[in-house]
Amino acid sequence: MAVSSHTVSNRTDTGRLGAFERENIKFVDGIVKQFPRIENKLRQAHQETTASEGYREANLKLLKEFQTLRDVEPILAKHSGASLSLRAYYDRIQRKRGHMVAVEQLQAMADRLVTQGLGLSSSMSADDVVEVSRVKAGVCAEEFKVACESDQVEDAIQESADVLQAIVEAMGLEWPVNIKPADTEEMIRTKQLGACHKVQEEKWWRRRLRVLFARQTEQVMRLMGFVRKGKSPYVSNWAYKRWLGQQWANRKLLAGMEVESLNRDGGMGEVLPLLEAVEASVSNPEHRHDELMTRMRGWEEIAQALDLKGLFLTITCPSKYHAQNYNGSLNKKYKGATPRDANDYLCSVWANIRSEWHREGIRCFGFRVVEPHQDGTPHWHLVLFFSPFHAARAVEIFGDHAMREDGDENGAEGYRWDVTEIDPNKGSAVAYIAKYISKNIAGKGVVGDWEGGISAADGAMRVRAWASTWNIRQFQQIGTASVTVWRELRRLRDPLDGEYWDETTAEAVRAAADKGDWAMFVDLMGGAFAARQKPKAHSDAEAELETAADDPMMLVPARSRGRVDTAKRNRDEKKTQAAKDRWSIKIKNIEMELVADARMRVRKAMVTCSLYEKQGVQRLKTLSALTENEHGDEVTKVIGVVMRNVSRLIKTRDKVWTVQPLGTVAARTKYDVAIARSAQRDALDLCQ
Repeated sequence: MAVSSHTVSNRTDTGRLGAFERENIKFVDGIVKQFPRIENKLRQAHQETTASEGYREANLKLLKEFQTLRDVEPILAKHSGASLSLRAYYDRIQRKRGHMVAVEQLQAMADRLVTQGLGLSSSMSADDVVEVSRVKAGVCAEEFKVACESDQVEDAIQESADVLQAIVEAMGLEWPVNIKPADTEEMIRTKQLGACHKVQEEKWWRRRLRVLFARQTEQVMRLMGFVRKGKSPYVSNWAYKRWLGQQWANRKLLAGMEVESLNRDGGMGEVLPLLEAVEASVSNPEHRHDELMTRMRGWEEIAQALDLKGLFLTITCPSKYHAQNYNGSLNKKYKGATPRDANDYLCSVWANIRSEWHREGIRCFGFRVVEPHQDGTPHWHLVLFFSPFHAARAVEIFGDHAMREDGDENGAEGYRWDVTEIDPNKGSAVAYIAKYISKNIAGKGVVGDWEGGISAADGAMRVRAWASTWNIRQFQQIGTASVTVWRELRRLRDPLDGEYWDETTAEAVRAAADKGDWAMFVDLMGGAFAARQKPKAHSDAEAELETAADDPMMLVPARSRGRVDTAKRNRDEKKTQAAKDRWSIKIKNIEMELVADARMRVRKAMVTCSLYEKQGVQRLKTLSALTENEHGDEVTKVIGVVMRNVSRLIKTRDKVWTVQPLGTVAARTKYDVAIARSAQRDALDLCQ
């Protein structure tokens, strides 16, 4: 709208005062009447500004508001779930670079919020996600029904799979089929049919769309600079409030439920509030913290007994993975990677480090913590224990792999990775890692969160929201015995009998777990360096040594023999006798080195076998197979089961429970109980 110069000037010429007022009223009416819903609000704001600052300033502010309403409000209306953040982003750019540039950049960020295959906003509400999931599941069901009308079953399955796969991938999701090279046509057909049934379920769509949309919106928040120290460290306020809402909804659901055990004799079973049962597990942050500290202390006791050297290692990502600089400014080197991408990079570097350690015979055990920088980019802290003879080489390999990508960029030498030798005189290994464990769970014992510039408790909550949003595993042990067996044994209160394993040995392992003695538990399970797979039999190791008596190279793995073959080929290419002699010496040295190393490995295998046979750990593998289940370590997490089907039976290690609304048992008569139990369905076995 064109505005004449005299319209916005604060004239005081009394001769033309009436004309000016008429022009001004016409100007104001021309703007505010375009927005009838907020017309009165705009008029009132204009009058207040006129009274305090004059006509000129009032008209300029009204014109600015008009531009915003015309160009910005339609964008904000489409993405109402993130409208506050988008408006703040526009205001920040507008102050620095003007309205046109601000609108252009705002539109670019809004386009990133548009969901693939839908054209809707990824910041949509939870109810909208449910509705979209229902519609998509219905579309898949209809398409599957049409495709199944074919007379050829095989063709119908493949045709329906192709159609539904296109629908799923159009939404940016992966088709839920993992076809392996060894799969037969029948196996592939079965997998495809199973995937077709999955995508017809609203639950399948709802779970994946929630994750997809949340990560898409959170990444836009990072690009706009809303995830940083002083603003919203680790995770945006949008994602943090979303996570808090989920926690509140889950807790409200659990608080309204109870679990009742079903006795074999038909009598009244044990009744517990479901919330109390869940809080008694490692789902409770306090219990999780205590368990991690107990295990860390046990590792330290093992390391002290074996005279191992402890190292505190840190590794972070190259600059291109960081959205923000440390001072809060946008990083010009940033390439748009998500925290998930950054963590995948660290995982790949760690895999290469472990592979090279393994090739050189370097063994270790310990603990890893993943925590975010202020902008949400992850970095790792590790406490690992090595043989003193291997520690220096292990650090050298660690640093080499950490610097392979963009190792020459500014600041990489000082900040990409770090190592500190754990000095018992300065503090234990537990002390080195305790701060990072506490900081990322509940802030217990931590004074403040300097990385995020907030309190320790708030920082811990935000870190948990960050890990949940990006599905990043915060804590992981490196090596040693299975923590799943440890947790399951701690749930058993009665001594183990000898039906499946040696009673004395198995009970000793259970007792160690029950007392919380991680060091003793690991020792009884074969030691810190014992492999989880069944070792080579003692007799087989002896036979291997005897077979290799005539030809020592038989002990050397095939991939290592290539070093000798290469040396022989290079020797044959030499023309002088002196060169041939030198290569012969080199070949002999390589053979001696490889054979000596191979003999040492076989002897270690024999010692390990002796330990396994002595302690009965082979029989304990049966225990491991019985306790591990498809639901993961935390069997007591039944929130998903409850939300899907209230009153469904759940079988844990010792009992069968039914989940039902709180107060059901109190309001029921014994006669009702007998009738209900006579019609019970099969239980969902969480222990399979």
